[in-house]
Amino acid sequence: AFDQKTIDNLFTILEDIQESSAAMLASALPTPEQYDTLAAQIEVYITALRRLGQDAEGAGGSSVDVVTGLRTAAGMQADIQREQDRFNRKGGPFSVAGVALDGLKEIQKKYDAAMQDLFYAHVARILAKTLRSFDDAYYLTKGEYVVVLKHVRAADACSAVERLRRQVETAPLALPNGESVKITVSCGI
Repeated sequence: AFDQKTIDNLFTILEDIQESSAAMLASALPTPEQYDTLAAQIEVYITALRRLGQDAEGAGGSSVDVVTGLRTAAGMQADIQREQDRFNRKGGPFSVAGVALDGLKEIQKKYDAAMQDLFYAHVARILAKTLRSFDDAYYLTKGEYVVVLKHVRAADACSAVERLRRQVETAPLALPNGESVKITVSCGI
């Protein structure tokens, strides 16, 4: 049994999606703004469904965050320990970087939880797209991420993290209300 507020929220999001879809279909050629609005609304709906599923399963300790799709801190310590053991055995370097969403307090004041999740998921998608397939990214908590760069010394990690920072900065987030928000992150290695 789900609380009525959660159900009402899902129906509201669906109504918004339906209105945006109807507007797109009514126009001869949909605008990029219409498309971005619809895509963002669908993303909000997917996030709400994931949360609903997590609540239904009682999956508080899941190893994958339902909002970002990144692995959680639950498995991070074991993964970093494995890299440390490999380093101790073979001397192969690795670097650990912290990534934090800038302006988090302002985001939390201005947007509700579902909209905040869009910010977190947006940064996570850029992380996943920018990192090499064998690197690891973890979502710690609201706007905080950890990245493990394998076979990378600290000097080279600086270049990788700077590339990641620029990717986030140049990819604004399109919100369901049509607003485009520039996001920045701060990083440390």
